[in-house]
Amino acid sequence: MALRGHARDIRLVVIALAAGSLIGAAPASAACDATNAYKVDGFRAVGAKATVAQRKGKLVATNPKTGRLPNNIIRKAPNANQLDGIDATGFVQNQVLSGEFICSGTTFVAQSPNSTHWINAELYSDDNAIVRCNATFPARAKITGVTFEFKDSNPFGGIPCKLVGTNLAPNYIGGQDTIGSASSGGPSNQISPFAVSASSLSFTAVEPSFSYYFERTLGQFQSNGIYGAIASYDYDPSGATVQ
Repeated sequence: MALRGHARDIRLVVIALAAGSLIGAAPASAACDATNAYKVDGFRAVGAKATVAQRKGKLVATNPKTGRLPNNIIRKAPNANQLDGIDATGFVQNQVLSGEFICSGTTFVAQSPNSTHWINAELYSDDNAIVRCNATFPARAKITGVTFEFKDSNPFGGIPCKLVGTNLAPNYIGGQDTIGSASSGGPSNQISPFAVSASSLSFTAVEPSFSYYFERTLGQFQSNGIYGAIASYDYDPSGATVQ
């Protein structure tokens, strides 16, 4: 009976020692976890507003408002210069559009007090009146075509129509540049269009310092009339020079 009592006492002591060792170990483990509480797998963490230098080698938190990482979290994403595998240079960056400037016959104005008069929206003269219509184009556009519509009954040959550019820059020494000129080549007793061939056009680049106008000498014959003029052009809405 005495041996059984001692054995029971020994078991109680062993259990008590084991329990004590467990209780004593808990504070040490908790202290270790508290020491590393600001690390994740051994890495320190910084906020989303940290600089590149501050977040070097550390974990970066998302922005508390947007839930996103900073824009410069990486220098450049792989293939960032491509869209669907196509390099950015493969896309059109400048858009070239086409336009027209139209002068009707009624917008031509005599440049001197010469006699002019209107018949059916056509301007006529009895004494060599020079008439003009101002034209405007987008800066740095390119003039691609010029067409005049007139009636020419001059028996001595065709009277030309012109699109002219004048440099208005201060201290500019020079005259006027004829961009395109067309004539009937002889009597034409009906209203007809006369186009300037593209190959004969010159000074087609529209310069911001230039003014432009259509010009027609009506001659001394009453039936020499100007009905209108059209200039076509290409332009870039961004203002870039069209080649």
